[in-house]
Amino acid sequence: MGVSASAKGGEELLKLAAEGDLAAVQRLIKDGVDVNYASDVGETALHLSSIHHRCMPVEYTRMPVEY
Repeated sequence: MGVSASAKGGEELLKLAAEGDLAAVQRLIKDGVDVNYASDVGETALHLSSIHHRCMPVEYTRMPVEY
């Protein structure tokens, strides 16, 4: 069974958030990766960044609103 492109993007988002690579996190979100993607145990990018003592501004977790 293959892994979907959205799951790959989500896993990359979680990895980068845990590492504190905020520029890459922001780029993935801008490219459409689901900011609310959660691991199989429910961890999100914001959660992982906080437990690994990284700083992820909450603004990164919001999708931009376009009118």
